[in-house]
Amino acid sequence: MSLKKIITVVLTYVAVSFAAWDGTTTLEPSVKTIDGNQYYAIGSPEELAWFAGKVNLRDTAISAILTADVDLNSKAWTPIGKDSEAAFDGVFDGNGHSISGINVSNKMYAGLFGVIDVGTVKNLVVENSKINGYYVEGYYYYSFVGGVAGYAKSGSSIQNVTNRASIIAATNKPSYGSTSYLYMGGVVGYAQGEIISCVNESDLSQSYSSQYIGGIVGYASNAKLNSLKNTGVITGVDYTGGVVGYAYYGNGANLNNDGKIVGKYRTGGILGYGDDIQISNAVNSGEVEGKRFVGGIC
Repeated sequence: MSLKKIITVVLTYVAVSFAAWDGTTTLEPSVKTIDGNQYYAIGSPEELAWFAGKVNLRDTAISAILTADVDLNSKAWTPIGKDSEAAFDGVFDGNGHSISGINVSNKMYAGLFGVIDVGTVKNLVVENSKINGYYVEGYYYYSFVGGVAGYAKSGSSIQNVTNRASIIAATNKPSYGSTSYLYMGGVVGYAQGEIISCVNESDLSQSYSSQYIGGIVGYASNAKLNSLKNTGVITGVDYTGGVVGYAYYGNGANLNNDGKIVGKYRTGGILGYGDDIQISNAVNSGEVEGKRFVGGIC
C-alpha cells in the first residue's frame, strides 16, 4: 500500500473515532478485570449508550469504568436504570473523568441514571447538560430529577461526584388543583442510601409548590450524608435547602453551603426542613431568603 493510501486510511479512522455522537450508534466495550471484578471499559458515547441499553434491558448488575471523558453531544438520553424495574445494581467508576452533553426530557426519573438500587456511582464529573424531569400521574403527580440520579434507593452509594450540569426540573405542568411532588437535587432527587464527598456547582430553580429542592439532595430519607458542598443558587417554594430540601431521619456531617438560597416556606442554608435527623459540623455562608420558617442552617 502506498504512503498516500496509508495516510488516507489513518485520517479516515481518526475522523470516525472523533466524530460527534449521532444519538443512536452503540458499540460494545471491551472488558477489563480490576481486583477480580469485571468492568466494561468505556471511552466513547457509543460505548456508554451500549452500557445504558444493556442495563435498561434488566442486566442491572454489570459494572463499568470510564477510560476517557465522554460527550453525549446533547442527543436525547435515556437514563441508565430508566425505572425501578431496571434499577442499576452494579458499580460505575468515573475514574476521574467527566460525562457532558446529557440531554434528558420527559422522564419521570431524570439524570445520567434514573434509578439506582444497590449500585455505586463514584469518581465522576457531570457537566454542561440539560436534565428535564416530567411529572407522571399516579395517585399524585411525581418527578425525580438529579444531575447524577433521579432516585437512589437504600443500599445505593454515590461518592466523590461533582455536578456542573444545567438542571431544569419538569417540562410539563401538573393539572390545575392536582397534588404534585418534585424531588430535585444537584446530585440526587430522592436519596435513601449514602451520599459522600459530593459537590454541586449548578443553579437549580423551580416555581411549583409541593416540592423538595436541595443543592445536593431534594429529599433524603434515612440517608447517610457526609462531606457535601453546594455553591449553586437554589430557588424554590417549599422545602428549599442549600444541601438538602427535606431530610427525614438519618444523619449528616460536614455539610457546607456557599450559594444563595431563595424559598417561600421552610427554607434553610443547609436543610430546608429536618425531621429527626442528626447534623454535625454544618456551615452556611450563603444568603438565605424566605417568607416563613427560615433559618441559616435549617
